[in-house]
Amino acid sequence: MLFVRVAGANINFTEDGRFHSILDAAILRNLTETLAVEQGLGTVDYIGGGVARLMSEKQ
Repeated sequence: MLFVRVAGANINFTEDGRFHSILDAAILRNLTETLAVEQGLGTVDYIGGGVARLMSEKQ
């Protein structure tokens, strides 16, 4: 089991100061779900939404 709380976002810039990317909760969720599928770990449950509740792709 892994528990991660994400608040805010990480804004990334290139070495010359140009915008590169944003790493936020939505991207972390997508990456986690993608890697879980690729590694055969099944679905990923998470707490989220306007009113905190258990959410799953199984629902």
